[in-house]
Amino acid sequence: MNMQRFLSLSCLVAAAGLVVGCDKGDDATGTAPAVSADAVKAEVGEAADAVKEFTAAKKDEFIAAAQKQIDAAEAELSQLAADAKAKGAEAEAKFNAAKASLDTQIAAMKTKLAEAKSASGEAWGEISAGFSKAASDLKTAMTNAKNALTTPAPAPH
Repeated sequence: MNMQRFLSLSCLVAAAGLVVGCDKGDDATGTAPAVSADAVKAEVGEAADAVKEFTAAKKDEFIAAAQKQIDAAEAELSQLAADAKAKGAEAEAKFNAAKASLDTQIAAMKTKLAEAKSASGEAWGEISAGFSKAASDLKTAMTNAKNALTTPAPAPH
């Protein structure tokens, strides 16, 4: 269950608790005190506002972390390019063969981040999952590119 559904369900349970679970012996007659619809609406509204604030805070945290991942990936890509150039033409050719794919994957992460920034609270969870997948794919591709640079070419026969 995602966090948005959990929090929404929690709000509904809390509102139901206000209506059903009021203490029944508060006054001298033993009857439950009256709970108005307006009071319930106010409580539910406050709970909904709290959920929105929580969701917005988590979204902001995600966006900041995602931007850091993109920045780190771009820095790592630049370092790989420098390493490949330092190792010579063959290593640089191997790197250049992988670079287009890496650039495409970084661009995909940037697109997902832009979508997350503009997404509603309900939709950003799905978008963040897409970003996480893109980040995982990039990490794998980056590892493969590093391994290609460190693997010696086969000796000619």
